[in-house]
Amino acid sequence: MAHQAHNIPWNVLAATLQLKPVNPCQHDAENFHVRKQPDVVKKLTYFANAFVANVLDHASCDSVKYAEACLPCPDQDKNDIVLTDLVAKKIEATVYRWRLDHTSEDEFGPVQEPQGKDLCQHEDGAATCQCPLPFNRRKLSSFQEKYSSNPCYNFFTCNGNGFFGVEIFKTLLLYGEMDTLFRICAGPRVDLSRWWKLSIWQCEIPDVGWGEICRLAMYSYILLNVLHCFPETWDKAGASINDYTSIKAYQASLAITPNLATRNAGVILSRADFGNWLTTHTG
Repeated sequence: MAHQAHNIPWNVLAATLQLKPVNPCQHDAENFHVRKQPDVVKKLTYFANAFVANVLDHASCDSVKYAEACLPCPDQDKNDIVLTDLVAKKIEATVYRWRLDHTSEDEFGPVQEPQGKDLCQHEDGAATCQCPLPFNRRKLSSFQEKYSSNPCYNFFTCNGNGFFGVEIFKTLLLYGEMDTLFRICAGPRVDLSRWWKLSIWQCEIPDVGWGEICRLAMYSYILLNVLHCFPETWDKAGASINDYTSIKAYQASLAITPNLATRNAGVILSRADFGNWLTTHTG
């Protein structure tokens, strides 16, 4: 059964789509096409309204659930460690992967592979430190950097330190480390709202803010639940199959969501990790 099927009319959305095995307009790829029906707009509007209502309802419930955790904590010091050893080790490999796209000296600099169970011990933030997740980046101060407008080619000069913190924030979102995220957001002088939507190049669309995690997660969530409404893509006479992997929309999600290269380093996961993440976050 699709996730939240009792509240979200996935079948209504699926009814507006036709799965074509061959699409000349898409290099003969298998993909969805919107059906030419007089009530398509009505169906899409009905689905969108129900979907938004369900999201708002769950957001409201979570706001109550985490109300105490969301309270400001002005007593936190900028040198407080907000990423525990356990959390740091959990995300270190992913941090290493997205840092590989920013190894130039005028970006995040060179990085070495994770060293087994050992975490960075360079407490003074030594300039020679090449650890994937430097010790000083685990402090609250890493998330207190303010965004400042910058000309093209000067993003990392003006916002490199803050952007590193945002990439860690996005990685924590992917791993569902809510306690750590709440602790960060409760700290004084932490304002991540400006980092929600931004771009490295001023002349291009915003695509590296932490809001991208939410947008891409929503895209994957909707796609996987729509696929569930087309059982011929995953079931054959009671046997599990994976024919959905040949659908262009699914392939696009794999190409875009887990690896946006230098555009959105924070969402780089291995394919295996991404598969596990989707399973966890789509029920």
